[in-house]
Amino acid sequence: MASVRLQVLDRVQALVETALPNADFQRNEPKPEDLAPGGVVNMRDGDPGQPDILMSPLTKTYNHRISLELAPPAGADPVVWLDAANTALRNAVRADRTLGGLAEWLEAEEPVTDDVDQLGAPGVVWAEIGLIAVYTTLD
Repeated sequence: MASVRLQVLDRVQALVETALPNADFQRNEPKPEDLAPGGVVNMRDGDPGQPDILMSPLTKTYNHRISLELAPPAGADPVVWLDAANTALRNAVRADRTLGGLAEWLEAEEPVTDDVDQLGAPGVVWAEIGLIAVYTTLD
């Protein structure tokens, strides 16, 4: 059986793919040069950080930050598309804050936008949204 960490990451991936079904979903990939017709979402597995430890029984609680990088499709209004994507993601998070019982809580951070220039291509507006998954494991 997969670790709790990997199960949480897989569940977050499924949540994102459901919330943004037309976007090209990637995981831990470099930013693409060409944008997909439905936009791009690149999930970075992130770092679970140092856990809070309880000794009896031994349990570790992580506040794992998972980064989502989003880019609108070519020709779309980036402000409108990113706002719609952010809204869809937040609705999905609210609908399943425990990731089907795997996590104690899932929270979405506010998006941060960044203009990215690609060599020989027009600039692309990317947004980064952090998801904080709080989960406990016995090892």
